[in-house]
Amino acid sequence: MDDLKTITGKMIQECACLNLRKANRALTRFYDKILSPTGIRSTQLPLLTAVAHSGPVTISKLAYLTVMDLSTLTRNLKFLKEKQLIQVRPGKDKRVREVFLTEQGAQIIVQAYPLWQEAQSQITEKIGPSKIKQLLAISTATIDAVRSV
Repeated sequence: MDDLKTITGKMIQECACLNLRKANRALTRFYDKILSPTGIRSTQLPLLTAVAHSGPVTISKLAYLTVMDLSTLTRNLKFLKEKQLIQVRPGKDKRVREVFLTEQGAQIIVQAYPLWQEAQSQITEKIGPSKIKQLLAISTATIDAVRSV
């Protein structure tokens, strides 16, 4: 049997989950810094954009679209609701809640867009356009693969 250092070294170097989470944390910090003038984080902007693009949208559909578990999504929606960037109301079926973008939410997206473009440009320059395309393709393939399990 391999010794513990060998096992853990292999896991640290080869674990897809660990390495994607590390990359995600690094990207999150990078985007958060650039988006800071908007008052929202890089984890909240995708929720606003998903609601704007798909809304009104049910909470369960929003969880699916953003690949978030319901408890994490609920915490993030609470913040966005307190900031009056979204509204959560009962849907046509009163058992289902729907998320709506507010005018303030739309303004934040518009304010964030040039900052987001700057972050995209900087990360694309650092990594390279072809690797960004690969990263996006791999991310999509990973989500699809895991959803089918």
